[in-house]
Order: sequence, then C-alpha cells, then structure tokens
Amino acid sequence: MSGILEEVVWPGMSRLEPKSKLGGVLARKPGYHNSRDHLPASDYSVREFSVDRQGEADEGCAIDWTFPDAQAGDYRTISKYSKRLLAAGQAGRTADPRTVYIREFFGQIDSDSTVEGWDFAKHTTSSSDSSHLWHIHISLHRAYSQDAKAAAAILSILSGESVQDWQAHYARKPTMAAIDGDLPELQQGDEDQPGKTAWIRRAQAELNLLTGAELDVDGAYGAASAAAVKELMASDSTRSSTNGSKIGIPEWRRLYGIWA
Repeated sequence: MSGILEEVVWPGMSRLEPKSKLGGVLARKPGYHNSRDHLPASDYSVREFSVDRQGEADEGCAIDWTFPDAQAGDYRTISKYSKRLLAAGQAGRTADPRTVYIREFFGQIDSDSTVEGWDFAKHTTSSSDSSHLWHIHISLHRAYSQDAKAAAAILSILSGESVQDWQAHYARKPTMAAIDGDLPELQQGDEDQPGKTAWIRRAQAELNLLTGAELDVDGAYGAASAAAVKELMASDSTRSSTNGSKIGIPEWRRLYGIWA
C-alpha cells in the first residue's frame, strides 16, 4: 500500500524544494523503511514501542529526502530543514506535539562530516551513516501511516511554521450552522450543475487551505479535487469513499473545521 509519506509528505517536500528528490519510502531492509509484515518481531522498529505494532502492516514508514546541492557539497538547504527537525525534537513532545508522530530523523545541520539526528520517542540525539550528509531520513511511528494529521505535522515542522500557528489551525471551531442552505452530496465528475457548482468551489477553496492543494477553484470536481479529498479524509473511518470521489456529511464536517 501507499501511505501518507509517499502520497502527502513527499509532494509537500517537493513544493518546499522543487529541486529535491524522493530518495525512497519502502525498502526491504531492517527498520522503518520496511513494512512490519516483512520484519521479525525483534526488529527495533517493531519491538520498542506499541505504537509501532499498530497501523497498516504492509507499508514502509520512513522517507528519504535527497538534496542534489548537498550531494555537491553545498549543505545550506539540507541544513535548514535538519535544524528545524532537530529544534522540534529538542523542544520535546509536550512543547511541540507535532513530534508525537515521528520516531527519528537523520540529516546534516552544519558543514562538517558528522551526521546529526534525533530520536523523538526517546528524546535523545541519534546518528547514522554518511549518506545522511546529503539526504534527510524521517521515520514515522507505524500507527500513523495513514494519518493525514501526521503528514500535516511533519510538513508544518519542515516549513518552519510555529507550534502556535499549527495548533490554531487544528483548533478551528465548527461552522456548519453558519452555512446557508442544504449540504449536497457531491461526486467526482460533477461540473456545471445547478445547485452544486458553488458548493464545489467552496470545497475546493477549503481543500487548498487544509491540505495545501493547489486546486483551481472552478466548480469542477475532477481528479485533482478527488485526490485532495482522499488526502483530507485518509485517517477518518467515516469517510464517504476511500478514493476521494465523494463529498458527503463526513467530508463537509472536516472541510469546515471539525477534526478528530
């Protein structure tokens, strides 16, 4: 299966740094890159924390973010994002609750030959091999492999957003009562339909805000809009569809600020 690291986090990383590359997610080796169903129970990424014995068993839960400029010896870009991850980790999970989803990261915060890193679960420094001088490794606790809020938290840290701004975003109050008229059920393919076009535009505008999508607010419920709905509802068991092809009451609740 393809989880949020490939479907949500990587596109967000690419928007932050268009010249960067996806180094990989799923790999058949020890640790979080591998899926739990291909690892022994003794592997540290399964054994140490119960949160890693939950979630989808067939997904890789680590992502490598590669920086061509760092491969050429220019560490300024990788350092910026590594420093943000390190600062969030050092703050701790109470001060920065975004980090509850992350197990560890490795990267380069300066220009020396030592790889820096942080184990978020154990609140301690960590390190790895020299390939992390030019790529950032981030591992996700396995329970959150399909959690859209986990993806948003990782991208929030990487973007430099403050904890306060992130918390304010997820503390938005329900506004359903302020919406005029009935809430229609929308389906992929709806376009130029009386009574639906304006609602699709509302949904598209809200999807852009909540998921970082760059949809044209044109009232046409196409493939891009469906992908954004899928991202928004990935962790919600009440969703109207698994592929984002419908907007019903569960989706309207998410779109207008009620987050689990």
